[in-house]
Amino acid sequence: MKTIISLALTLSMAFLSSACIQKSNEADNAGSESTENTEATMTVKKINGTPVNPQDVPAVMAANSIVYTPIDVVNWNEFPYAPKAEVALAYTEDALLIHYKVNEDDVIGTVTQDHGTVWLDSCVETFFRPFADGGYYNLECNCLGTMLIAYGKDRYDREPADAGTMAGVKRWASLGREAFGEKLENTSWEIALIVPFSTFFKDEIKTLEGMESTVNFYKCGGKGEYEHYLTWSPVGVEKPDYHQSSFFGKISFK
Repeated sequence: MKTIISLALTLSMAFLSSACIQKSNEADNAGSESTENTEATMTVKKINGTPVNPQDVPAVMAANSIVYTPIDVVNWNEFPYAPKAEVALAYTEDALLIHYKVNEDDVIGTVTQDHGTVWLDSCVETFFRPFADGGYYNLECNCLGTMLIAYGKDRYDREPADAGTMAGVKRWASLGREAFGEKLENTSWEIALIVPFSTFFKDEIKTLEGMESTVNFYKCGGKGEYEHYLTWSPVGVEKPDYHQSSFFGKISFK
């Protein structure tokens, strides 16, 4: 019975872990060109000391002159809305620090339980593949700090992080952690994350220093007045699909 329940959870998460609603079937993307993107690149700086509180991450980024990178590529013309979104990364001896800043005209915060449909809310995401021969992690976070984390080699075979792993990710949401529904007004908000290396539960990562990996960052809102699907590294498929690892950009940890 435990095996059946585990299998059911894995299968359901494979479909729920989409960073955006899959707008087409497999055939839509099967004929699309999938040449690995080599233009989007990022270098991440190591800093001393991991903050205790995630709300301190923005100040840590500022103190270390960490540059913010826009998430501003509109790949699909049927979804032209492009809110302002940017991300900054740094790492320490035991954690990856991520800080998102967003300004948009329609902010939605409804999902408060981890592994829920966060991509339908106002959502920011990091898809990270540590090693070229392995799978990738999707770290999806809505504007309330509610997260979905899973691992796999494609969108259909994903293993969700367990409760202990989820609890280990420290989160700060400038709008608070309580659901508020929809605010159809211009709103600025931020998310800060302290992601311990143990979050990458299928890999033994002791340090990020010297690693050459691949990544993509996303800003999406799968419902509401301004449905949108932005990326950092361009995604060359016909319909919105964030699970296209061949289009991840390059990230270097110095």
